[in-house]
Amino acid sequence: MAILAMLAERPEDADLRYQLEKDCEVYDDFEEAARQYQHALQASALPVAESLARRIIDLPSSAGQHETHRNH
Repeated sequence: MAILAMLAERPEDADLRYQLEKDCEVYDDFEEAARQYQHALQASALPVAESLARRIIDLPSSAGQHETHRNH
C-alpha cells in the first residue's frame, strides 16, 4: 500500500492517517480505522495547539497595541 510507505516517511501526517482510516473503512476493518482516526486527530491537533499557543503568547503585546490605537 503506497499510503503505508508514505506514512513510514511522515508518521505525523494527519492527511495520510485520515486517508488510511477511510481505506480501512472501505474494507470493513473498523478497529484499524478507529486507530488511524485517533492518530489523525492527534496529529492534526498539534499544529492547532502550537498556533493557539503562539497567539496567546503574542496576545498581551497585541492587546496593548489595540488599546493604544483606541486612545488616539
